[in-house]
Amino acid sequence: MRPLLRRLPIAFRPAHQETLTSYVARLADVHGMPYKELWRCLSKRIRPTLPRRLLVAEQLAALTGHSLPALQRALPELRYPPPDWAQLRHLAQWACPLCTARHPGGRVQRLLAHHEFLCTDHGYWFGPAEKVGKGTVEPLGAVPHPRRLTNHIPELPDAQRRHRRLVHRHGWLRCFNGFEASLNLCAHIRPHGPPDPENPWSARLERLVRV
Repeated sequence: MRPLLRRLPIAFRPAHQETLTSYVARLADVHGMPYKELWRCLSKRIRPTLPRRLLVAEQLAALTGHSLPALQRALPELRYPPPDWAQLRHLAQWACPLCTARHPGGRVQRLLAHHEFLCTDHGYWFGPAEKVGKGTVEPLGAVPHPRRLTNHIPELPDAQRRHRRLVHRHGWLRCFNGFEASLNLCAHIRPHGPPDPENPWSARLERLVRV
């Protein structure tokens, strides 16, 4: 293992549920360093014959001056024992830009739970994860940015709060399965032509799809 790095002059904390790649990318940006160079300093190869590298938590703690427990509370990928990954989406997504505005070095990407679709404080819609960039050693750049939809659909915050209560009452897996079933139902009843003005579900689905 490489010797521990000296502490960076500008060492800020990661955002809640932030990904390692997002945090390292912001550290590199603030200090004018190439991302790959900083990642290489903080990581080691899994095996000598494999190109993939994993970040060493102790190196990150030394670099930032934050304790390892503090970093683990914010960064799910550093936690031990690890979190229940099944409850989190397998793709990282952009965080609400207003919630993370105080974090320097660019936009923040988080690992969201399956039931987190909307920032109820600021109205930004995350939606289900879609796609990523180049993998775990590259900052993710192809993920769609959240959109502020509450101006178009003002009932979304209340719907998100109700969904959270359902998760708390019935568990994440039942709510996840119910949500998947509702998506299939909506896709089935949505007409492929113009919306039917006599059918309130038809008009509502068309409005949700096009905002």
